[in-house]
Amino acid sequence: RPCGQGAMSLGDSDSPAPNELPGQREDVEALSELKAQLVETYITDARTGRPSYFKPEEKELKQYKWYNSWYLRGILYLAVWLDLLLVLFERPAHPDLATPYWGTMLIELACLSFFVVRVVHGSLFSPDQWKYWKDPKNVVVISVVVLTLLDMIIYIILYNTCCESSVVRATRVLRPLFVANLSDFRQIRKAFRNIRKTLPDIITVLILLLLAITLFALLGYMLFKDKGLKDYKGRSYFDKYRDAFFNLYVLVTSANNPDIMMPAYNSSGWYALFFITFTIICMYVFMSIFLAVVYHNYRKHLKKEVIKSVKRRCDSLYQAFDILKTKVNGRWGVTLQRFHEMMHYVSPKRSPAQVHLLWEVLNDKDSSQVGQKEFYHIVDLVNVAVVEVKDTVTIFEKYFPRMYNSKISRNIIKAVKTLVFRAVFDVTIVSNAIFIGFDFEDEEEDKGEAVFLILFNVEIALKLYSYGFVGFFRRFWNVFDLIVIWAATMAEIIEAGKQAANEDWNPSQTALDILMVLRVLRLLKIIGSIDRFKNVLRTILQIGPAITTYGALLLILYYVYAIIGMEIFSNVLEYYPPDMNTTGGNSSNFATWCGGHAELNNTEFSDLQYCKNNFNNVFRSFVVLFDLMVVNQWHVITAGFVQMTNWSARIYFLSFHLVCVILILNIFVAFILEAFMLQYDVAVSKFENAVDRKIKELGVGVGMDPDRSIFTSGTVQVPDDVGLVSEDQLTVEMEDLSKEQTDNANSSAVRKRHYENVQQLAISAQTRFHVSPKIQNAELLLQRMFEDELEREDIIGWRAVSQEDMASDIEDEAPGDDEPGVSSYYRGSATRPSTTV
Repeated sequence: RPCGQGAMSLGDSDSPAPNELPGQREDVEALSELKAQLVETYITDARTGRPSYFKPEEKELKQYKWYNSWYLRGILYLAVWLDLLLVLFERPAHPDLATPYWGTMLIELACLSFFVVRVVHGSLFSPDQWKYWKDPKNVVVISVVVLTLLDMIIYIILYNTCCESSVVRATRVLRPLFVANLSDFRQIRKAFRNIRKTLPDIITVLILLLLAITLFALLGYMLFKDKGLKDYKGRSYFDKYRDAFFNLYVLVTSANNPDIMMPAYNSSGWYALFFITFTIICMYVFMSIFLAVVYHNYRKHLKKEVIKSVKRRCDSLYQAFDILKTKVNGRWGVTLQRFHEMMHYVSPKRSPAQVHLLWEVLNDKDSSQVGQKEFYHIVDLVNVAVVEVKDTVTIFEKYFPRMYNSKISRNIIKAVKTLVFRAVFDVTIVSNAIFIGFDFEDEEEDKGEAVFLILFNVEIALKLYSYGFVGFFRRFWNVFDLIVIWAATMAEIIEAGKQAANEDWNPSQTALDILMVLRVLRLLKIIGSIDRFKNVLRTILQIGPAITTYGALLLILYYVYAIIGMEIFSNVLEYYPPDMNTTGGNSSNFATWCGGHAELNNTEFSDLQYCKNNFNNVFRSFVVLFDLMVVNQWHVITAGFVQMTNWSARIYFLSFHLVCVILILNIFVAFILEAFMLQYDVAVSKFENAVDRKIKELGVGVGMDPDRSIFTSGTVQVPDDVGLVSEDQLTVEMEDLSKEQTDNANSSAVRKRHYENVQQLAISAQTRFHVSPKIQNAELLLQRMFEDELEREDIIGWRAVSQEDMASDIEDEAPGDDEPGVSSYYRGSATRPSTTV
């Protein structure tokens, strides 16, 4: 993202004029190892969204890089998951997983020890120890560790003295706080923080909604309490105010509509007006307004977080530029030599041709250096996935050239690459789906399956022959087809062989299930054949990492409510599968399903066989919470637990509905809709398009045959409207795109360039390039979501944030992790290095 006033296109620069020559610059010394490591760290932090909060000295930098190394982070993720998964083995647990308390405590102690070590490790590179240890996140982590240790001691004492059956582990519910406060779970913490900031903004609408329900509940109570009405179970109707309030709240969710209305409606048709009016006002008006207010305010705070992330990113890039800059003709910038040194550390796997290609994109004005504004785009360009494709022949052409290049072979290859070939097998897939949908005799079904398998194997063989192994395996759907078809083929062969060896052989149900799954999976081939299907699937995959953040929020919420539910409701209900021999298959016997709980006799909970929906272990608890989240029949589940305990149990279920369904789930759904529309409409970023345009401008794209004379003369054809090479087009262009086709495709504009370096590197390495759309992380997707708004933001003064503003951010953006603005090491210091730009 740009770090000056507003957004700037690639090429806007304060760099020297294009007529400057490399010989006019001052001598450029090679970067020292420390400076190179600092540059790599700053740019990596800008790419990942980490704040560069460390003291820029050799010892501290080493500790910072070690702290963020993949193996220490991997151990942290493992420790967090182990700590959370201990609930599977703690009481109440599934009988097969129940573990002595000392076993789970030993594992938890190991996890807690690593969390403490992690926090202490962070202090080793912190430039301000006092601020680091006052950081609320670190205070929370240490506090939870201490409370957990005290809870363990108390539990052991009570368990071994007096209260073995009733003692509880109170701090289990605090375990998700490690996820929300350890530095590596930044996106989850941001999401929680935005929700917390959103709550004050929505409380007014929530109060109005609850007041409306309260008034309608009072009106309904006064209207119906003395009418002697009964529901279909013969229970009193609106005879208690708290029941009236709860039933109307459930009506807002539409879960009990029209059941709640029918007793009154059967008494008098005019009473329907009461429920219709309530539904229109509370469900359609207030709930719609409430949801709009929730997402509007959440998005507002999310935008502020994105702006802070942009500022942190700018600060990291500023520090990197400050190290890399050299003076050319009185101007500061980054030279090609320094750029290559930087890329050697930042992206060591990129070839020299790729590095020079990115330089040409960044240095759009052909000067001897790039200025600060262009340099701020380096992260966007490094995040672009540029794929190198070798100009190699297929294995069949290599070893059987005469056969492969024969007229018949060329016609076969040409036919395989046509749309007609794809259409034929699309029809075959649909026919296979219709065939599976009908119940044929076993013999007819086997013959039909054999025919379809032969056809699909022929398709795979023809594609392998036409595209070669490299071209074939480059496409995901080809690999998917190969695995599914060959697995199904092997299963059919094994089944046929065993049947031939033993005519009375009957396959197991598991084998039949596996075979049927493979047959159904084969139908997914059609997704890879229809572009619209692929576009939808690609979009879902690209926004997947961002969605996982909100999925993690729901998982944490489930975890907390599951533990609370198990502590309150464990063993309140018992589930016993029906004994079909003694009951004669009559599964409506409530005693069979609910362990003989007389309280549930003649209730919907028992009649609908819901007694397995209990909190007797964490697996069943998660199922109950999922059913509550779906909303349908959630009031029936609530009524069952109220029947077994008392009316106050509704508080637990109401709070879960408010927090999970109304707040988080609606934010989740709204975010998915916005992210999907953004990604679907704009499948690639402007930087991916910029790189792709440069590839075509240089003539080094897949299927292109660059002519050295064209580049020597300085004339290169550039298309105005370029798009990324799709995986489908890629294999075709590698084989079929001739020089004439390339020249015709690049005929809309002419620009003068001298790109011998990139062209020569590509030719000498026998490679061509194409840009592959990349799955985006949450940080990049959020920045794209607010791209237009950020371009209108005036953040030119971001580096001059006052100390008062910084102090106000300390609570949410603690210095140990997320503090915005300039580098924390230099904040408030007179020793900050100066840079002339």
